Amino acid sequence: MLMESYVVALSVSTPKLENINGKDLRTSIVREPLYNPVYFDQTGPVGNKPADHIEDVFVYSENHYDYWCEEFNIERSSWKHAHWGENITLNHACEETLRIGDIVRIGNEAVLQVTFPRIPCFKLSWRLGQAISVLSDIIDSGRIGFYMNVIEPGTIKPNDIFTVIKSHPQHPTVAGVSRMLQSSGTSIVQMLEVKSLPDLTPWGLTWINKKIHTIEELSQLKEYRWLGWRSFTINHIVAETHDIYSFYLSPSDTQAVPAFRPGQHLAVRLQVENEVIERRWSLSEYCPDKMQYRISIKKVDNGLGSSWMHAAKEGVQVEIKAPSGDFYLDNTDIMPIVLISGGIGVTPMLAMLQAHLLKDKNTRAPIYWIQCVLNKDNHPFRDDVLAKVEELGVHIHFVYSGPTENETIGHDYHSCGLLSVDKLMSILKTENIKFNGKTIAIPPAFFSFYLCGPKPMQQALYSGLKEKGVEKVFFEEFVSALAMNNADNTLDVATVTYKNAKKQLSWHLEDDVSLLELAEFYDLKPQYQCRSGQCHRCKVKVLEGKVRHTLSVEGIGEDEVLLCCGVPDSSQLIIDV
Repeated sequence: MLMESYVVALSVSTPKLENINGKDLRTSIVREPLYNPVYFDQTGPVGNKPADHIEDVFVYSENHYDYWCEEFNIERSSWKHAHWGENITLNHACEETLRIGDIVRIGNEAVLQVTFPRIPCFKLSWRLGQAISVLSDIIDSGRIGFYMNVIEPGTIKPNDIFTVIKSHPQHPTVAGVSRMLQSSGTSIVQMLEVKSLPDLTPWGLTWINKKIHTIEELSQLKEYRWLGWRSFTINHIVAETHDIYSFYLSPSDTQAVPAFRPGQHLAVRLQVENEVIERRWSLSEYCPDKMQYRISIKKVDNGLGSSWMHAAKEGVQVEIKAPSGDFYLDNTDIMPIVLISGGIGVTPMLAMLQAHLLKDKNTRAPIYWIQCVLNKDNHPFRDDVLAKVEELGVHIHFVYSGPTENETIGHDYHSCGLLSVDKLMSILKTENIKFNGKTIAIPPAFFSFYLCGPKPMQQALYSGLKEKGVEKVFFEEFVSALAMNNADNTLDVATVTYKNAKKQLSWHLEDDVSLLELAEFYDLKPQYQCRSGQCHRCKVKVLEGKVRHTLSVEGIGEDEVLLCCGVPDSSQLIIDV
């Protein structure tokens, strides 16, 4: 006999600053339970405001509280209702049977629809007082909670019955979708079936698109990829300004080259007199052509690498590694995108802009291009970008810190001085996104920001945006994490055994690959999700040898490694994959 589900408690909250893992971040997860009636309008419970997602209602179950308190050895009385950040606490709910699209009546008035599983993040693990690694356990358990949208507004109060009035037995369950998103074995066909569901929200579609894109992208990135150094020929040089040149590079062996993520860079090795030097320059063009790459380089006073390249002639050969880097555009994002560059920091942004504009005009998100330079003479790619405005409707804002007397505001540039956060926020506006027949207003706090420029500029904008409550801010660091962490490391090669997969592979420092990338190169498929050290989905046991991480990670034992950012720290390494 099925247990009857009913409302135990309700809650509303608004974002406020909390010190989460040493950083002051805005969150709505900390809240108090309510045991009085709450009115739910078309946007959710009145008085509630999420910090970083746009779903109307989050629902969690009291029986899950009991389970996790036992798992974490926590006194049950220490967790009040709403501890998981939910708007509605039910006495019992089962994500293994509730399906995406199911319509539910709660009490006598309100009608809601199940839209998507919760995607747990580091804020949840902080709230629970647990290491971030528990998130993968929560996902595997199916006890994740779910989001709902309001179809018919009404008052909800404790003891109101939770009744499914329209089920969709052909749709996947809440827990099933959650596991599909996390599993490395999920197929494109499975995700396309989920994507075809008629009642998805922008939040759900974003995660589905991410998964589809990841599956497709990994296949494309692997094709034609090489390890180590490869000879390329400079076949064309273009002067963008007096001190910025673009170099078009084609493989000397005339074989194809792999795709790359827009925003990534190339490591280039040069023979400068009697010295071999290595530099990293961003790829400044994104196009389907698999026969060449473009990098754009500013000549720096006393810069060995940039001076050598600016003096090079067409036909000269250089050595490069396959494209890499952790700063790149999430091209599945349906939220508005803001690309902010300073000086030569424009180069990865160009690739991002081009990649974004290759998407279908009817489905791509609004995009802002904000470029900070000295003046028009020092404004690379100005005409290229202006052409995009007329052709594709990009929001553009040029900031000149030192305009000449002949340059006029409103004609040559849009504002002068330095770009402050207040000026930035005055440029942006709430964007209306049409989705499934609805128009949804998206304020700038939910936009995705990408920064690349001088370090003081990046730091000021990053800090200021975080203070404004912006969650998604990404920035480029011109030295790769792996290179920085290897400054005093002499380990050049290691033998890595992936025990359960029965694979023994050779890892080389110069290949600049993680243990996850090495495994994928040889057709292994370890579990992963974020690929940035956050979700801990790729955590495995170290059975023999030592490892280190190229990103800052927490909650990892000495006998554990995150494959996505882990590398060997001993010549022999055995891991339990």
